[in-house]
Amino acid sequence: MKRVRLLLAALMVALLATVGTAPSALADQAVLDGEPVPGLSTDPENPVDLTAGRWQATLEPTGSDLQFSYTRTSRDSSVFIAVNGASTESDQGYELRTYATNADRTTCGDSRVSSSMSMPAQVLGVNVVVGPKEHGSRDSQCLITDVVRFTIGRGNASFDEPLPLSITIVEESPLQNAYESLPTPPDEDPAFVPPTSSEPTEVVGGTTLADAPLLEDGSVTGTIAEGQQLFYRVHLDWGQSVAAQVDVEALDEEQQEIVGGWSVDVGIWGYNPVRRSTGSLLDDTDTSGRIGEEGDTLTYGYGPVRYLNRYGVNSAYAPGDYYLVVGVPPADDREAVTLSYTLTVEVQGEPVAGPTYVEDEPFLIGPEQRSAVVSGTPRMSGDESDAWFTGRRITGLGLGVLGLVCLGVGALRLRR
Repeated sequence: MKRVRLLLAALMVALLATVGTAPSALADQAVLDGEPVPGLSTDPENPVDLTAGRWQATLEPTGSDLQFSYTRTSRDSSVFIAVNGASTESDQGYELRTYATNADRTTCGDSRVSSSMSMPAQVLGVNVVVGPKEHGSRDSQCLITDVVRFTIGRGNASFDEPLPLSITIVEESPLQNAYESLPTPPDEDPAFVPPTSSEPTEVVGGTTLADAPLLEDGSVTGTIAEGQQLFYRVHLDWGQSVAAQVDVEALDEEQQEIVGGWSVDVGIWGYNPVRRSTGSLLDDTDTSGRIGEEGDTLTYGYGPVRYLNRYGVNSAYAPGDYYLVVGVPPADDREAVTLSYTLTVEVQGEPVAGPTYVEDEPFLIGPEQRSAVVSGTPRMSGDESDAWFTGRRITGLGLGVLGLVCLGVGALRLRR
């Protein structure tokens, strides 16, 4: 019996060892999940240093901005820093801002976004890219600095409750040739080409970015209540775009009576692989609608994914999982109604060759974990390769082994 107890103790130690203090890889994280940051600082001279991965923090409603830093692992790399916030105050809009500097306080990027008054609790995402100031430029202090500093704050807005945050850091390998000829973004937004519909299947949308179901081309049906945001994702490679269309059904007679003759707002928006909030980037799209006696159709488009997009307003600058969100504002002092809709998506364009990086897997998405795509969730072909052994699955294996041992202990006791 003593040997059994020793074995149990050893298994418990091994299991607990799988839960460390380093952040998990991006593929394993929810929108506001992540390893808690190792302390908080509002002192610009003493920022908290973080590694690649996803971290969790809280921004207080009063006080100074939060101060962080990231130390590059390779020279001439680009660093993607993104911050998501999710307000708990459904009746109050908010603003989120992050900006980056080098050690000499040279500005290396500034991003801010505000929630809309119609969707005050919308998950917001800001993102800066710290690297060359333009393609082929080698004289940027933001490119050659070893330590990137960044600040997270409330912008010009105020709120009454603490704001939960997730912080995503990805380091991108430098190019083999800094002057490599790459496809340039078009002068005008590409035209929206409606996605091809199919016989719809029912797919439940995720409640966070982490549990957003991966969609293939075609149509899915769903329902959404007022006050909800439902998340989906598609995978885009270099050169590809996504087109989405939401057909929302009209309110029935009972629902029309509940809303008292008013209409219900509905919208669609998205996030790039590091989860920056993005509006539609294709021409002739309509991302919001009102539902009453008649239904409405919303359209959204994003892409194509190009490396050089990072130097303009298009944040589709890396391959990975791109997110689509259908959202409805909360009901105002009345019973909430539920809308029915059909979402049709299509990935458009054939994959093209991307830039030639120094690293075969150019994106550092977690401690010592590299990936071919930013989101860290490439679609597997048959087998899941080494990516199967994530921290979550290792923990599951430990629990499974521990359960078998416990069954063995029970059997021994029964035999005695």
